[in-house]
Amino acid sequence: YFSHAEEVAGGVGGMFGRNYENALEEMALWTQRLELGARFRDGNSEEDFIEVGSKLERTDSDRMMGFEFGGQYARTNGQPTANRWFGNVTIDLSREGNWILFMANRNEFDEFENLDYRGTVAGGLGYRFFNEKTRRIIVRLGPGVTYQKFHAPKVIRTTPDLLAEVEFRWPLFGRAQFEQKTTVTPSLDDFQVFRLQSNYGIVVQLGEDERWSLKLGLQHDYNSRPNVNTKTSDYTTSLRLLYQLK
Repeated sequence: YFSHAEEVAGGVGGMFGRNYENALEEMALWTQRLELGARFRDGNSEEDFIEVGSKLERTDSDRMMGFEFGGQYARTNGQPTANRWFGNVTIDLSREGNWILFMANRNEFDEFENLDYRGTVAGGLGYRFFNEKTRRIIVRLGPGVTYQKFHAPKVIRTTPDLLAEVEFRWPLFGRAQFEQKTTVTPSLDDFQVFRLQSNYGIVVQLGEDERWSLKLGLQHDYNSRPNVNTKTSDYTTSLRLLYQLK
């Protein structure tokens, strides 16, 4: 009995070990980047600001998969002043030459935009002008659909739209690199109704091993038709510490 139990335990342990090794090998194929920015103040006024982000990307001969997660939370004198989170997925499938087919999913929550949830699913054609480690210019364009749920007042709407995106990465000088990604989502019902998000960043490496970096960033969010009592534009500047796992 004990011999059989030891044999079963050994088999389970071996299977777990193999699965663990396979998981590590799979993760090693992904480029992983973690981002963290924080600011704290205590005294005559109290202020807490935390900004986090992560990017995972894997490129094979015929496809590229990218995942982005993150958000911002801020509080001043005990009262929340920012609470926003997002999660994005992009899959590029290589076609003849530099052409690609893409599928994209964008998800967002923003308490101070009165936005409970915004989700976009889109797909279409794209083109890679450059797609290297330090040089990247990729454009994407295709139809999609967006679901939005607001509160105060409660509004729920589902609209057909387009997703147009430009992803740009280019070295500047020394250890500095410029990054930019702009996504425009115009409504197919009315092209005067659209959303725009632009992210700009200058990344400076802090060491020879390319692990640690500082990123000075600017994010611009524009909604031509926001919910009641909210503004059309939001601007967020940040200074983040980056750690590159691969």
